Amino acid sequence: MFASNEFQSYLQEICYRYEQWWTKDALTETIAAQQATFSFEQIVQTKEQKEERQEKRQIIPPLPILKVINDYIESEHILLVGSPGVGKSTALLRCLVSFAKAELEELEPRIPVLVSLKRYKVPVAGSEDSSGMLTLIRDALEPELILEITEIKELLWKKKRLILLLDGLNEMPADSITYLIDFRNKCKQSKIPLICTTRELGSGDLGIKRRLEIQPLRPLEINRFLKECMPSQEQKVLQLLRRDNRELSRTPFVLWMLYHVFQETGTVAETLGEAFRQFFKSFKKIKEDAFVKDKRRKKWNSNSWLEHLAFTMLNSLEPSDPGLVISDDRAKKVLSESKIEELLKYHLLEKVSDKEISFHHQLIQEYYAAECLLTKLPELIKKEPSQKYNQFQREHLNYLKWTEAIALMLGLPEITEEQAIKIIELALNVDLKLGAKLAGDVKPELQQKTVKMIAEQQVTEWFRIFLLGETNSLKAADELIKIVKDSDPDIRRKSVWASRKLGSEAALSVINIAIEDADFHVRKTAIRAIGELDTEQAIPLVSQILIKDPIVSVREMAVMGVLGKLDSEAAILELLRATQDPEYKVSGMATHYLEEMEREAVIPVLTKVLKNKNSDLSLRKSAADLLGKLGDERIIINLFEAYLDLTSDLHCTASYAISQIKNRAITNENDIKERQESQQKGQINHWLRYLNSEEPTPRGNAIFHLTSLLGKEVAIDLAIQALDDPHHYVRGHALTSLVRLIGKEAIPQVIKALDDSHCNVRDQASQELRGLRQYLPDNLEISEATVSRLIRILNKDQDMYDIYIQKKTLTTLTKLCSIQPNLLLNEDLENAFINASKAADNNLHSSAATGLGQFSSEKAASRLLDMVGDTDFYIALSATESLKNMPFQITAKYLPDLIKLIPTSTDGFVLDAVVTIQSRCQFYNYEIAQSKPPQITAEIETYSLHDKLDIITQEVKKVSEQPKRVINTTNYYEKGTHNHNHNYANDEILKQQIIELRQFVHQLHQTHQATDEANAVDIIDVEVRAIQKTNPTHWQKIKTQFQLLKSQLLNPESHFQATKATLAEVAKHYLEESVFSKAFITYIDTLSANSDQEE
Repeated sequence: MFASNEFQSYLQEICYRYEQWWTKDALTETIAAQQATFSFEQIVQTKEQKEERQEKRQIIPPLPILKVINDYIESEHILLVGSPGVGKSTALLRCLVSFAKAELEELEPRIPVLVSLKRYKVPVAGSEDSSGMLTLIRDALEPELILEITEIKELLWKKKRLILLLDGLNEMPADSITYLIDFRNKCKQSKIPLICTTRELGSGDLGIKRRLEIQPLRPLEINRFLKECMPSQEQKVLQLLRRDNRELSRTPFVLWMLYHVFQETGTVAETLGEAFRQFFKSFKKIKEDAFVKDKRRKKWNSNSWLEHLAFTMLNSLEPSDPGLVISDDRAKKVLSESKIEELLKYHLLEKVSDKEISFHHQLIQEYYAAECLLTKLPELIKKEPSQKYNQFQREHLNYLKWTEAIALMLGLPEITEEQAIKIIELALNVDLKLGAKLAGDVKPELQQKTVKMIAEQQVTEWFRIFLLGETNSLKAADELIKIVKDSDPDIRRKSVWASRKLGSEAALSVINIAIEDADFHVRKTAIRAIGELDTEQAIPLVSQILIKDPIVSVREMAVMGVLGKLDSEAAILELLRATQDPEYKVSGMATHYLEEMEREAVIPVLTKVLKNKNSDLSLRKSAADLLGKLGDERIIINLFEAYLDLTSDLHCTASYAISQIKNRAITNENDIKERQESQQKGQINHWLRYLNSEEPTPRGNAIFHLTSLLGKEVAIDLAIQALDDPHHYVRGHALTSLVRLIGKEAIPQVIKALDDSHCNVRDQASQELRGLRQYLPDNLEISEATVSRLIRILNKDQDMYDIYIQKKTLTTLTKLCSIQPNLLLNEDLENAFINASKAADNNLHSSAATGLGQFSSEKAASRLLDMVGDTDFYIALSATESLKNMPFQITAKYLPDLIKLIPTSTDGFVLDAVVTIQSRCQFYNYEIAQSKPPQITAEIETYSLHDKLDIITQEVKKVSEQPKRVINTTNYYEKGTHNHNHNYANDEILKQQIIELRQFVHQLHQTHQATDEANAVDIIDVEVRAIQKTNPTHWQKIKTQFQLLKSQLLNPESHFQATKATLAEVAKHYLEESVFSKAFITYIDTLSANSDQEE
């Protein structure tokens, strides 16, 4: 079915087409030309590495993005997170090329495929592509590979020949993410490699654990760019970036934009807002299809075409819709067809599909929307006496999709002080974190006053500190300097940690105070903050810490929190000095980081120190020792010079280093193999002595080790025999070993172990079963007797031993629910978890909270909310994690309650839950989102009828073939979040009437040739008037149908009555057939209105 030469051709085409990958996303030819010789080094780190509260974990330095992805792609799904403009799409494109090149070397190559998620469409009910993703994959493979959906299924699920690169999770509507979650879970079970990108203001994480955050450009990287690309303007750009400390200003997008503006104008803008404006005024699309005069180009901007289009797209009828794609029909109602075609040909728009368009980059759309917002601002921010929230809050501030556009608008030159203060005031009333972010987004000269508004918020001190950090503003430093002198060391610690977001200069003004603090915890946090700044300026400060600080853990933090993340000569020298620290924790850590660094960077520095006779002797000895561990034969000559120094201990160290290098050089593979075989025999003999031990622990350990050392067949027999051992410790090791040896063939034994007499073995079985999930048969059912037995254990009276058993049972059942979701329908099971969460002994509460998160019910969510406020850290954390990972349709209404709990949750995990839920439901304030929707603006009103039909049709595509389905009304136009159960099959009378109307329209289509919609409306009018005169009875029937259709289609409260399904039939007809269908919708609105008046 699949010819290997087709795959080879596809991979070769990918490599050829994207060999110069930078031209794919480069906005202009000016930028593309420079990118041919300069590219930014993108680095990533995991989210956990950035959490201040996880101080005790080893800090892993940020690493190059492709290296980290290659480390994890085969074992884990990856979520690539980054702020706007940081280069997420570029990273995926580079992965595409890298994977294609690698797979070309394979006999059975896999196919990397890059999929744009903004093209996603909700699948039609009953479609062979139930997720909607297979269609996207098929389209992405064309034209090189022309495949049917069935072939895509075989390639993906059966042959596992695809590597999926999904771009733009945040560009999907919130209510369609469920389809992608199910698809991702299936990919995980089938071990399909997958990477997905999203913004920080994204749509959740799909449950992906391996989260890599693309870092803003480091100071060293920015300086490298300026020296190579803009040497004459280095200081001016740095001044601009210091004034505007937003992450956006430290992204490749913005720096390339500044480069382009300089090349075009010879100047550097004073503000980022001005830079955006200058860039787009002089913008010339890369590889334009035809020449266009600058006069025409200016007209695109002066006539606000793009501003109007960008605003209309974001201002979509469905607030949670990202508004990044617009249909051709709707776009042509905003701008004329000729203008759309012109902008597609010459400017910033691109085709997403045959019938849809979008902006070339989301940030471009947000800029133009910002310009449009600016013109409407005076009207939008007016106070409305009868409303708690004004129009700007209801329609824009409350929705995440507008946040970046508003932030860009605040940086434009025309924004007045009065407007800036008013907007921050309105934003703070929507969400405090939003208000803090926007306070730092206003023009630098206005930030003194907006940041003061944040500092004056009446909240708990730790939260006030957090909000000051969220401003990312240099103006917050003065306030943090005051706080870092507070009497409470915990407050001082939080203030110095918040300072890391303010930029190097401002942060160091706070850190310099904290580094002298009497409390060593404050000093350690100050060092971690230095590490986050990633700046060479801090090395002298760290050097003094290593010399002076008496606390070992502080010096250790200096090594791993700062020096271990840098690779400059100065950092390597300080690490080398740290290897002489009297405490092994410090010296060992320094040695570890030197050994882990790129040897090309380390060895020249070590050699330089070794040869410098003016250097401290102990430092030269340390250098020689490390060269012996890291070097090869090429550096022996340098060590030999040191060896000849017979007057010092350096002679002995150099001699030993030389012998180490020589030994490595002469050791061959056979020697290594013989040594390994000898060691293995010794280990086998050692563990055989314990195989029949009377003590269970040595016996179990023997099983564990021998099954790894002996031949496979012998090891399998040994593991199977041990499954019947009288002690649970041995049985547990036997089960683990058997799964390791035979994988899915062990499923029957694993299922049997779920009924083991000991809770540890049962829990181990559930763990192994979860690991084998991709191999489990579709008809697998964990027996009702097994589940009932486990529930009875949870419901038993407790003593100390029972509590341990019950805790293990909770984790076992939680794992089983993840394997077999229909267990979540068991009400007795849910009640057992709830009862456990209320048990007298709170040791059960945390495990119960983790399990409750899987039930996704109102009852479970309500109980978890109660537990979020628990005084026990682990209980509150587990409850919060479970609550935030539930579907947002359930958790959104708990946002007000969670926000009230933020002040009492000093570790910040409640705040993290709030941010996660907000990102999933795509709004900040639940009360505003539930308030009565505002009147549709005049710009949208003309087209609202057709837009509603689009939305209704999309919803119908989601409806399953089962007779009943719950519709979540939040996604439409009514107030509230009521769910309506409706049996579509009962709506036969109305369905028949709709069929008759469709037949009527179809007859008109067959009889007449309409030139356009207006002409079709005239034809319909003539035909209907003829019926009115010649056949009054038929006329009455048609009039009734028209009026019924109008009342249901135009009345938002009626969208969820029985007529919804049948209306969708008309909608489908409208979308799929002739201009008569569209004209018919327009006609019934006017005709029915006239008929009403006649009555």
